Amino acid sequence: WDRDTEYLSAFLATLAISRARGAYPALADWAKKTRLNPLSGVGPWRDDTIVKEAQERVSRFAAAAVENAAKLLHGETTRA
Repeated sequence: WDRDTEYLSAFLATLAISRARGAYPALADWAKKTRLNPLSGVGPWRDDTIVKEAQERVSRFAAAAVENAAKLLHGETTRA
């Protein structure tokens, strides 16, 4: 990408698409299982402690991270 914001913009769009897919159970199920999904191979290890801890951390910090990313993208940051 040519500008720093292009990656961030694409990442936020990917998250929005992922949330939209969740509204359609059949599509969400396919997306979880397809080889196009880099996390589709996690299945056999889904109950592993390390995987569960990672999922918990992502869940705990995801909303704040997305909010911060949107602020960065829209230039709403302040520097100390």
